[in-house]
Amino acid sequence: MILEKDLIFCEGKELSGGDAATDVIDLVKGGDAIGDEMYFVGVCSAAGAGGTSAVFSLETSDASDFSTKKALYRSDEVTLAELTAGKKLFAVRVPRGCKRYLRGYIDVTGTFTAGKVDMFLVEGDHHSYEDL
Repeated sequence: MILEKDLIFCEGKELSGGDAATDVIDLVKGGDAIGDEMYFVGVCSAAGAGGTSAVFSLETSDASDFSTKKALYRSDEVTLAELTAGKKLFAVRVPRGCKRYLRGYIDVTGTFTAGKVDMFLVEGDHHSYEDL
């Protein structure tokens, strides 16, 4: 999978920081980098510890400060046991209805002492037997 730097929400976002928004992607700025079929992908880059679970969302808004927002996707609870290094947590097609701005959001339960995630957009998603 090829990552475009302008389509990365976060790299190594620490779960120990509690609930958090990621960087914002301006879809107008992306220009031709935005393909026809984009996927919102989350990968655990460092194993979680201490917390209970996390929920990951893809949010959209007309305002860059997300004063009004809509969740396009919300994952199921990802438990601490599932937060293992290198594990793909989700890969979902970005649905229709995107407004100008997109961001990821992490809602944690419990107090994490370790754990990092990467979230990004890619054109298409490459699956392997490891995803089964």
